Amino acid sequence: MPVRIPGVRGKGGASPADLILEHIELCRENVKTIERIATHQKKREMRNEINKRIRACNNLLGMTSGSRRFGHIYRETDLQKGEKLVSEHVIPVSELTSLYENGTPLEELIFYPIALISNASNALLNKRGLNRSRKDCSKPFSRYSEAGIKVESHLGREVETKTWGMADHWDLINETPELSNIMDAVYSRSLSHKSH
Repeated sequence: MPVRIPGVRGKGGASPADLILEHIELCRENVKTIERIATHQKKREMRNEINKRIRACNNLLGMTSGSRRFGHIYRETDLQKGEKLVSEHVIPVSELTSLYENGTPLEELIFYPIALISNASNALLNKRGLNRSRKDCSKPFSRYSEAGIKVESHLGREVETKTWGMADHWDLINETPELSNIMDAVYSRSLSHKSH
């Protein structure tokens, strides 16, 4: 399953990295504004903004449920043609938001694993109460293991859902130039922006 990052049109020649950096900066500034101005539901408004920007960046990387879902590096094995699919954050977005609030940078969180799974498997996660929970972020696919969902990488390698860790995930991203090049650009430009 090849990985393709959807093209960017109508953005004045901006690259995916440019747009991701814009979303990251918007998130930071909007969270500051919410913190300064909001008096009711401040925490919820801040979390909604973080959630929105993580999802927007994922969409730019082609990790969405729509017709532009070319960027997934994980998918459920044995998906059938025509089957309804879901882009599922392996670590739920609510958890990613909590990680951000505890200091994990957006530059990292937007590259956390997302899997293309069937609607039936997504319903199974929901039924078992595993849709919004994580046992261990260091073993992000453990929910899938509990539900019996089998996953493979875009390279056709089986993902051992019980033991696959974040180090394995970063290795896979580094083996995927379509993503690693964007990640490198985001990190290097974000760091140079912070130093100014």
